[in-house]
Amino acid sequence: MISKKPTTTQTTTATKQDYVDQARLLATKVIEVTKGITDEANLRHELEKALEVSCNNLGIPESKLIPLFFDSIEASSRHQNKTWLLFAEWKRLFGQVIGVQSDRFKELLREQGNVHKRKYEDDIPVYLFALNTYIALIAKLVAALSLPNSSRNIADTTTPIKGRTEALEMGLLFRDAGISNMLSGDFFSWYVDDIHWGSFSTEIDSLVQKLSMIDFDVSKKSPDSTRDLFKGIYQVFVPGALRHASGEFYTPDWLAGYALDTIGWQTECGLMDPTCGSGTFLLEALRRRLNGGTGQHTIEDLLKDLYGIDLNPLAVLTAKGSLVVYLAPYLKPDHSVRIPVFLADTINSANSENGIYHHDLQTERGIKSFQLSLGVSVVEYLHIPKLDTNNTHHAQMSERSKQITHSGTVTAHDYKTLDDLASKIVGIHASA
Repeated sequence: MISKKPTTTQTTTATKQDYVDQARLLATKVIEVTKGITDEANLRHELEKALEVSCNNLGIPESKLIPLFFDSIEASSRHQNKTWLLFAEWKRLFGQVIGVQSDRFKELLREQGNVHKRKYEDDIPVYLFALNTYIALIAKLVAALSLPNSSRNIADTTTPIKGRTEALEMGLLFRDAGISNMLSGDFFSWYVDDIHWGSFSTEIDSLVQKLSMIDFDVSKKSPDSTRDLFKGIYQVFVPGALRHASGEFYTPDWLAGYALDTIGWQTECGLMDPTCGSGTFLLEALRRRLNGGTGQHTIEDLLKDLYGIDLNPLAVLTAKGSLVVYLAPYLKPDHSVRIPVFLADTINSANSENGIYHHDLQTERGIKSFQLSLGVSVVEYLHIPKLDTNNTHHAQMSERSKQITHSGTVTAHDYKTLDDLASKIVGIHASA
């Protein structure tokens, strides 16, 4: 028999005040956490209620606009109109998910198609384009309704919905409020000029009025309360299995906060997210800047050295929309700003060889090889004026290229790569 030695337990005596202090600390933490969750859940609930997001017993949300958009896009193939051209370009550039069709993926589309009385599984690209268009429209409307200084009101019923929607999709509402690049290369504006506009104009008007009943003014709320709005709506309409089949895995807000804490990120630091999705990390950084300091923020200070990049045009649009909702109180119509979220592929990057970046891109004119010299900085390339092929030709663009300098000089080698780049860009657009 093995005898056990008696063990002694060392105890400490806690005073009543110790328990009170611990209880107070725990209560404070609980209040902090639940306040953010409650605010966010309530605002998201308001948005879902306005959108009449109701799920059937399969957990599939019902929507009137998605099947209407689906019908219009499908019908456009017979006319080869603007709708079809934009859809075809989107499918070529961003439709990688179309090739990832698991059995579960198809089953989800079949279930959602049954709810909407459409055979989505028979035309997956068209369904995804319709879905993306609907979520993009929500993001643009919410961003527009958050603008405090726009001279045009998207909810003004004295103006026909057609005119208000055109002003939205042309970016006029955002430019009037001081945002220069809210909508750029938007694939999802096709519905305004579609021949079937009359079939969904009433639904869009109703959607605008319902959303206009929500107060998106974050100056009246905790910055926590607007997080996850578009991501939450997207996740409602796109089930997890469908998102994961397309390689989409969104970062929870709490994880973004934990990651920034782990790396010791400070509000005076910059931040670039090369796969920003709906902007979770950017919004967390912006939230911290809004919560810090004296409260006398400028939009330049809030956006300083924050950058987001994503390959998905819907992700770029929703990230911009979320940032606009946050920044709306700081916008000034006479002081234009750019929202620092860009559409680009950061995975398939250019190759460097002998001081030159090489990158092949698939275009409508076939595969084109582009070269950029390392002797001229990326920022200087970005400042090449926007090309307008109606009045700008190779000679004029080449002349502009000469004005770009790096440390005061541009070598002959640098200029040649710029000259070749100008020639190819003009050539592609001239033959389009």
